[in-house]
Amino acid sequence: MATNVPVPKDWGKGGCPKPYAADSNYGAGAVASVTKKGYSMVYQCAEEPVNLYCGMTGYEPGSSQYGSMVWTGLGSCTGTISPTSSPAFVSLVDEGGCSAAFDDGANYEEGDKISMAGLVYQCDKSPSSKHCSQAGYKPGTFIRSGTQVIEHWKDAWSLIGYCSGTIAPTSSPNFVSLVDLGVCPEDWAATNPYEEGDRVHSMGLVYGCRPWPWSTYCSQAGYEPNVDPAAPGAWKDAWSVVGHCSGSRGPTGSPSYDPVNIIGACPDEWSGGAHTKYEEGDLVAVTVSVIPIRKVAYRCKAYPFSGHCGSLSPIVFGGDQGWAFAGSCDGSVGPTASPNFVELSTMTSCPPEWNPFTVDYEGGDLVSYSVSHTPMRKLVFKCKDWPNTGYCNQGVGFEPTTPYGKMAWIRQGSCDGSMAPTTAPIANTGICTYNKCITRQEACQPGSRGCSCRVGTTTSSKCVKNVQSCNIADVKAWSKGMDYVAGDVVKVGTKRFKCKKWPTTMWCMQAVYKPELKVNGIWRNAWDTDGECPPPIVGKIGTFSYTADANSLGITIPDTLPDGPQLVTLLNSLREAIKATTIISQGQEVAYVRIISIGGVAVNDQGLRRLMQTRFLQSETIVFEITITCPDGCDPETPTPPPTFKPSTFPSASPSISPSASPSVSPTNNPSALPSVSPTNNPSASPSVLPSDLPSVLPSVNPSTLPSTSPTSKPTFSNKPTASPSLSPTDLPSLSPTNKPSASPSMSPSALLSVLPTISPSASPSVSPASPSVPPSNNPSVSPTASPTLTNNPSA
Repeated sequence: MATNVPVPKDWGKGGCPKPYAADSNYGAGAVASVTKKGYSMVYQCAEEPVNLYCGMTGYEPGSSQYGSMVWTGLGSCTGTISPTSSPAFVSLVDEGGCSAAFDDGANYEEGDKISMAGLVYQCDKSPSSKHCSQAGYKPGTFIRSGTQVIEHWKDAWSLIGYCSGTIAPTSSPNFVSLVDLGVCPEDWAATNPYEEGDRVHSMGLVYGCRPWPWSTYCSQAGYEPNVDPAAPGAWKDAWSVVGHCSGSRGPTGSPSYDPVNIIGACPDEWSGGAHTKYEEGDLVAVTVSVIPIRKVAYRCKAYPFSGHCGSLSPIVFGGDQGWAFAGSCDGSVGPTASPNFVELSTMTSCPPEWNPFTVDYEGGDLVSYSVSHTPMRKLVFKCKDWPNTGYCNQGVGFEPTTPYGKMAWIRQGSCDGSMAPTTAPIANTGICTYNKCITRQEACQPGSRGCSCRVGTTTSSKCVKNVQSCNIADVKAWSKGMDYVAGDVVKVGTKRFKCKKWPTTMWCMQAVYKPELKVNGIWRNAWDTDGECPPPIVGKIGTFSYTADANSLGITIPDTLPDGPQLVTLLNSLREAIKATTIISQGQEVAYVRIISIGGVAVNDQGLRRLMQTRFLQSETIVFEITITCPDGCDPETPTPPPTFKPSTFPSASPSISPSASPSVSPTNNPSALPSVSPTNNPSASPSVLPSDLPSVLPSVNPSTLPSTSPTSKPTFSNKPTASPSLSPTDLPSLSPTNKPSASPSMSPSALLSVLPTISPSASPSVSPASPSVPPSNNPSVSPTASPTLTNNPSA
């Protein structure tokens, strides 16, 4: 059965844009149409840099798993958009004279300009600038794939303006704009381990090693400054021109012996060894003069520079990578005493012993490590924060006190004894919130702040700006199927995790990146830790005192007190009534109600009896206390207010056994015994005195005995069937035969063959059965056809 597919609202641009083409380069805000069943849908590509996904497989609009992440539906469309006129250069900037044409042998960098056919193109920022020198990215070129046109140059170049004529040639390079750095440093050498900031000389220019990670190329032969081996201009990835120089450096003089910097006795002389021989803070001496004997001291730098201390002497080229000048020294240092634990901060109890088989250490975890058994002495180490946390779980390779242990553990002090066991963790049942912000697009005036359109843009253009709105949201556990975005916060137990910014945001919704309490899991690629949710409040919150009367509490006290133990029953009823009218926060519970006095009389049998002989207790003051608890945990972030009570306009829980001696302060919601002043909407038990002027809702069972007012002058004919069948069959034939079979068989079979078989079989068999045209086959069909299935949903 065919179903009507609802068509979305028209997108309002007067036709359908070009159909979506996979593997195309869609710019930010580009639109494409997709043919659906019964209509076409228009989608818009997301803003930069998410638009890079718009042409990729798996991100097709309207049909793929991730299409909704990069495409936004704008509405339906019909027809095609009329072709636009030839491009006008009025909206482009006049760049003056034309730059040189594109040269596939040139080495283009970010910001370089070229001209093609009167248009000026500029090389995009890194990393897209890497493509600018490749022939396949020549501006203005394209390739065809069937009916699809692909322009790869848009991934590397941007059209910025137009030009005419040529640019006058510039003069020879002028070193005045470079800093004069004086004498030249040493020439580049492949044997030197260059680091960030190191400088070398080549042809009168000084080059500085770029920051990490580019500094890792500085020592490689293919990146020698101002040299173009196999990859032209590759050296620019590692080195930057920082100035010019002249001459060469002479030998440095002897170190200055400033008496202020004398450290006293000299430590041991430096001697080469493994990179783990010296550690951060170690002192060594170097002899700089034999007659007279003069020595200076150097201190090993912090990790990772300490790795150079064993391989490079403090006074050789590159020695300053690991050593820092400490001062002059004289004599020798006497032997030190055994380690003194008094100098370390002492903890009263020791954390658990370090275990090489533990794989779930987290940043900040404390362990103890035995350094002496007789007498027993232990040190305390703390696991470093991420990214070093992963080393804490690497076993003996990063054992505390070993050379690589410093990459994982920080020494905290000494300890004695053992820590008391901690209680089992409490599941987080409290409320934990965060500030959730959503960015949406709104229409804007061209030229206004944040608007995507410049001043003068035609009103037909889609001008939008990003508007951010924020609200407080609950932190909940990670859930499959949720569309998490950057900044969303989830929790595991009481630990919070925040979704990272683009491009890793897309992993936040994938189950393999679900946050875990395990420190070095793959979840770190998508989530950052975001602190802890406060633990819930469990147990007693407080006891609150109140003074009120029964009327304000909405409860009823009888005017006579039963004898004997019935007083206890009355007080229990009052307690339950107060509990029922108490309004408390989520998770709280009224644990106990203590009634202290009524009408100024302490609650006891004789006192109340005497009071009730003279006064009615309903309006007397009741003094009582309410104790509030949180048996399953309450929100720790919300202060607990004193409980309140329902307003007195509510009726009592149940009517009193006997009527009160005086009227209520306010009328009850129950109907009175007397009829209302105005009639009810329900019909009365007996018919009205006069008949109603309106006809009955349903027609009478018997037909009317009177004919219609007047018959129609002549019958009318319609091509449309009536909503209900005629009362009796007509003797006249239809105006024209119908192509549809009758709903029931004829009284007798027709002598002529029907155009189409009837829906129901005829009342009697055919005159004679027809002979088979072909003898039946002995072989079955190739494969039986499946029974057709009917569905109300359109096919995919």
